[in-house]
Amino acid sequence: PGFLIGFYWPSLQGRAVFVGLLAGVVSAIGILLVIGNKPWGIHPGIYGLGVNLCCMTIVNRWGLDSGKS
Repeated sequence: PGFLIGFYWPSLQGRAVFVGLLAGVVSAIGILLVIGNKPWGIHPGIYGLGVNLCCMTIVNRWGLDSGKS
C-alpha cells in the first residue's frame, strides 16, 4: 500500500512506509498464529493493512525529523 499511497501523498516518508510494513506484517502473522486463519471471517492481512495504515500515518506525521532541510 505504501507504493500506491505514495502517488497520492507526496510528503510520505520512506521511514513511515517501512515502519508500517513491519507493523502490518507482524500483526497479520501474530493474528494468524494466535487466533487462527480467519478470525471473525476476515483475513488477517486485512487487519495488518489497517495497522499498516495507522502506523504509517502516525510515523509520517509525528515521527522524528529526518534531518533534511
